[in-house]
Amino acid sequence: MAQFARLLVGLLSLAVVAAACGGDDTDDSDATPSEADGGVAAEGPSRSEGCGTVAAAGTGEHRMVSIAVDDRDRSYVLYTPAGLAADEAAPLVLVHHGFPGTAEDMARVVDFDETADAEGFMVAYPDAGDGEWNLGDQTDTTYLAAVIDDVAASSCVDLARVHAVGFSQGGHMAGLLGCVHPDRVAAVGAVAAWTSPVLDPACPEAVSMPTVFIVGTNDALAPPDEGYECVGAPDCSVGPIAEESDAWAATNGCDPEPVETTTDDDAQRWEYSC
Repeated sequence: MAQFARLLVGLLSLAVVAAACGGDDTDDSDATPSEADGGVAAEGPSRSEGCGTVAAAGTGEHRMVSIAVDDRDRSYVLYTPAGLAADEAAPLVLVHHGFPGTAEDMARVVDFDETADAEGFMVAYPDAGDGEWNLGDQTDTTYLAAVIDDVAASSCVDLARVHAVGFSQGGHMAGLLGCVHPDRVAAVGAVAAWTSPVLDPACPEAVSMPTVFIVGTNDALAPPDEGYECVGAPDCSVGPIAEESDAWAATNGCDPEPVETTTDDDAQRWEYSC
C-alpha cells in the first residue's frame, strides 16, 4: 500500500499544473504519479476559518471525530502532522476506504501519515457507516462535504487544495465527490479502480478535473482491459481504462494521445498533456 500514499504526491503536482494553466484547462493523468514539487497555487492559500485557533495545531495522532449529517450520526478519522502550526494553511486529503471497510481500517493499513508528515498536509479518513459507499445519490457526498466543513472549522486548511482519493469502491466515491463538488475538490484519484467523467445517476454531467488512476494489470476484480461492474449504485460500471482515460482527456481539454513511458520499476505510465 506504500504506492497508494504516493498518489497524493501526483495529485498535488496535478493541482499546481491546473492552477498554472488557468481557466477551465486542467491536467489529467492515468499513471503512477511523479514526484511532487511541493508548489502552491500562485494566488496563495485560501485559509479556512479554523486558522489560528488553539485546536488547529497538529497533534501527530489519529483522532476519531463524530458529526451529525441529515439527522444521522457519522464519523471520520483525522490526522494532522505534529509539525503543523495553528496558523499554517495546509492541504487536506480525504482518503476513502474500499468495500467493505472502515475509516479505522484505512488509517491503519495505508501509510498516508508518514507522507503527510513529510509533505505537510492533513488526512481525513471518512467512513461509509456500513462498509459500502452510496454511489446512487448524494447522501454520502453530503456527508463528505460536511467532513470538509468540520475539518476546516477546527483546523487550518488551504481550501484551494482539498483532494479526494480512494481504494477500490472508495476511488469511485472520491470521483463522485469531485463530480458533485468541483468547486471544493481540486483533484481526484483512485487505486485499484477508475471512473468515468459521467457518474450516473448522482452526477450525470461530466466535470473537468485533474485525475490520476493507479491500477494493476493482474487485478481480477478490476481488469484494466475489460472494465468491471462496481457496487454502490444501480447499473454501476466502467469500461476499459484506456477508453475512460480518453474520455477524461476529452473532458479536460487534453491532447487525445497520451505520452507513454515506463518507470524504473517497470510500471507503465500514460500521461495526457493539457
